[in-house]
Amino acid sequence: MHIPLDRRHRTPIYLQIKQHLERLILKGTLPPGYKLAASRELARSLGLNRGTVINAYAELEAEGLVHSHTGQGTFVSEGTQEEGRTLFPPTRQRAPRSKVWQGAFARRMGLMTNREEAAFQSVNVSSAAISFASGVPDPTLFPVREFGLAVTATLRKHGGDLLQYGSAQGYFPLRQWVSARLTRFGIEAEPDEVIIVNGSQQGLDLVGRVLVDPEDRVVVENPTYFGALNAFDAYQATYLGVHRDTQGLDLRGLENILAQHHPKFFYVIPDFHYPTSGSLEVRARRQLVDLLERYQTPFVEDDFCANLRYEGSVEPALKSLDKHNLGIYLGTFSKTLFPGIRIGWIVAPHEVIEPLVAAKQACDLRRGDLAQAAVYEFCQRGAYDRHLKAVRETYRHRRDVALDALARFLPPDCRWEKPAGGLSIWLTLPGDIDARELLGETAAGGVLFAPGTLFSPFGGGRSSMRLCFASLEPEAIEKGIAVIGKAVRKRLGRSRRAPRVGAREAVALP
Repeated sequence: MHIPLDRRHRTPIYLQIKQHLERLILKGTLPPGYKLAASRELARSLGLNRGTVINAYAELEAEGLVHSHTGQGTFVSEGTQEEGRTLFPPTRQRAPRSKVWQGAFARRMGLMTNREEAAFQSVNVSSAAISFASGVPDPTLFPVREFGLAVTATLRKHGGDLLQYGSAQGYFPLRQWVSARLTRFGIEAEPDEVIIVNGSQQGLDLVGRVLVDPEDRVVVENPTYFGALNAFDAYQATYLGVHRDTQGLDLRGLENILAQHHPKFFYVIPDFHYPTSGSLEVRARRQLVDLLERYQTPFVEDDFCANLRYEGSVEPALKSLDKHNLGIYLGTFSKTLFPGIRIGWIVAPHEVIEPLVAAKQACDLRRGDLAQAAVYEFCQRGAYDRHLKAVRETYRHRRDVALDALARFLPPDCRWEKPAGGLSIWLTLPGDIDARELLGETAAGGVLFAPGTLFSPFGGGRSSMRLCFASLEPEAIEKGIAVIGKAVRKRLGRSRRAPRVGAREAVALP
């Protein structure tokens, strides 16, 4: 370890060592459990007497920053950082900013914003907070054992071949599996029309990279997925919004936009919409595709959650209704399997595939095939379908718990709909309540949600919030919604509770 020492400074050398290590520990560079260099080894590297290092370690131990075990070494202690955390802590300014870097950034960086950071700015919570904010699956449901068996079987079958560079377009057997799987949604795509990507977020970035020039008009639903906005921001898109809510899409407003502005494409989430969780009916889907065909407007269909349907029949994908090859379709394993495996797919017409692959190769060259081959093996064994069945049952129950809690704890003038699938519920508050301000209050009570402003490029959604229930146990869901209900009632200045709905007895507000 390099530790800068000033032998002419009045501060003793052992204290300089102590202060340097203390700073690294407190800011998290040296995490709890990290083993410090042996005193003899560190002394040798610094050209010091071993006793100097021993004295520095003794000072750290006296302050509880490290602990020593005879014969094992010296380790950074637990609890050396703050208990509370901010979702997006401000960047530490470690050194004065260089004037060189001030003028080095591309102009487009001035147009890019971190929408998550803006939405949760200055929100402080404990690590034990109940969070409805993040739309992630429950890691306790991950089929770790079965996936481990798939990885082992894959390596046994293919050995080191999978550790070489793979095709930029993706592992061919997995592309075949995706192609066959999508027939369930009415999509007939050849494996050569499929690209395996590093999660659907990379798919969105590739779409922007290939299709969007600065100031190109892109139509988005309002509200919409903030990750898509982040991706298209990078290519300096100009947004045109069409209203979307739990009831559907404003097709008349969309037609006006198409007729007047001739946008580059329309980004749309037909199933379990992010963030409202509504789904387009079959008739609306047909009308939408007819409209896009009439104006020859391409569309990008983000089908991130279609496999998490809890009731009703599977609806046809927009891509399945696309007779003029206007559609690009995005899918992912992130919400149904493992977010960390980072595997998704793009389905696109042949004339779009080649530039998409070229763009992908420019940013990640060639992805390794091991993860993709293991996922293919996992799916081929039927493990994916077994996993889907299990998580659907769990998430359906958690959705129902959340709906029951909303009915019991929220005032009657709050609005929400029962989603037929997905991971979240869209809640609209009485118009004079600002969800961002409410978040500050519920966060103090240990509960988070995603405010509606996070999902609008036009500043809307002030009185709305998204509640993601999938990763929370039923008890946490009830407790968290009770906290939100109490905060809403406080804002409304009400003391009485809404009438009880459902068979369960009401529980006391915290």
